[in-house]
Amino acid sequence: MELVTLTTDFGYQDSYVAEMKGVMLGINPKARLVDLSHGIKAQNIKEAAYMLFLAYRYFPKGTIHVVVVDPGVGSERRILLVKTKKFYFVAPDNGVLTYILNAERGAIVRQVTNKKYFRKNVSSTFHGRDIMAPVAAYLTREQIFTKVGSILSDPERFLTPNPVKTKGQLFGEVIYVDHFGNIVTNFTHAVLGEYTIGEITIKKRTINGIVPTYSSVQKNELLATYGSSGFLEISVNCGSAQALINASLGDKIAIQVAKR
Repeated sequence: MELVTLTTDFGYQDSYVAEMKGVMLGINPKARLVDLSHGIKAQNIKEAAYMLFLAYRYFPKGTIHVVVVDPGVGSERRILLVKTKKFYFVAPDNGVLTYILNAERGAIVRQVTNKKYFRKNVSSTFHGRDIMAPVAAYLTREQIFTKVGSILSDPERFLTPNPVKTKGQLFGEVIYVDHFGNIVTNFTHAVLGEYTIGEITIKKRTINGIVPTYSSVQKNELLATYGSSGFLEISVNCGSAQALINASLGDKIAIQVAKR
């Protein structure tokens, strides 16, 4: 497979993304490079992990996903090449693959140490260009998975929050805020589907139940609905819930529930 996706916190102003693409195309001019996102907030590992988790499964089998959100670049942190049933992932070992490793139980993880697949001169501040990009590019040309380094049994992961149930209530939290100001929670339809939903409270704002679409409420009215990812989102019809609520990652959400 010659398809590679790129997820970074580099933005679109500087040349960093182009430098990575240039390195990869220099190794394999036939490689197809897809920008998954370069709008990740600077050094925001959890946001990158969630973005990758949403998108990775929609690509063809054999796709190589490269993630460069790397606040520990140049330190002793490791670099990973991960193989799952359908995909490969190249990323720093800082938890950015947490959702992938949790979902892909049979994943094989290797630490990238073989300098044969690095650029000759490796910058201490740009391993994305000098290590991760060439490793991905060589992988598009030949099967190097077993050659990059030894198997790793302890990749870094962050704790993923799960809803907690107490008497008559479920407690969750904010895991992402998207470009439209939709506030994504860690509640899924699979978790909430067995309950009758009552009031939903976030930052002293209350919403009465879950609606199927944005247009189920009046314009500029706050609502809760399941987004395309399957997670419960707090939104505003034709507006921004984030502008209204100013939520942050980790903010708590309470839902009144009753067994059906």
